Amino acid sequence: MASAYDVADFFVDLAKYDENETITNMRINKLLYFSQAWHMVRHNKPLFAEDFEAWDYGPVIPCIYQKYKDSGKNNVCDISSDYSSDVFTDEEMDTLLDVAKYYKQFSTTNLVEKTHMRGTPWDSVYQKGKNNLIDKPSIYAYFKKEAPLDSFFIPKYLYDTACSGERNDNGVLILPKED
Repeated sequence: MASAYDVADFFVDLAKYDENETITNMRINKLLYFSQAWHMVRHNKPLFAEDFEAWDYGPVIPCIYQKYKDSGKNNVCDISSDYSSDVFTDEEMDTLLDVAKYYKQFSTTNLVEKTHMRGTPWDSVYQKGKNNLIDKPSIYAYFKKEAPLDSFFIPKYLYDTACSGERNDNGVLILPKED
């Protein structure tokens, strides 16, 4: 099983290859939340063991927040020196790529709004000034009722290409042309 640190590094690493992507501490925590939720729905098991707490701006994994807190509202650029995408199984990688692709269309503010909707696991336990646990069963139950995200898919080779593919003079990935 991957750790929340591995998944956070995945999103930071992926954002490095997209000149239009900004990845902040808050965005990382929201992407972790949606990754955990959809992985549990798809595979009936958590993506990582760490738990979320209900903070003012939505679900947060405290150790991930602490890791990136010095970045403030700025873009996070650094990944752990021992990070490798090889820690992810094919099904974990599929979930992560699908979440990255789908949630890219939403601003970080929109992601916060999605986690704050009435009836969400965050909404059910949030109390100002307290960092209550958002348990995995409540996340699973809520997202199980949501429309499945099976309609989008990005093959693993695109991520592999992003990590090792050809880049232009600005370091931006040159994607292979589709036939």
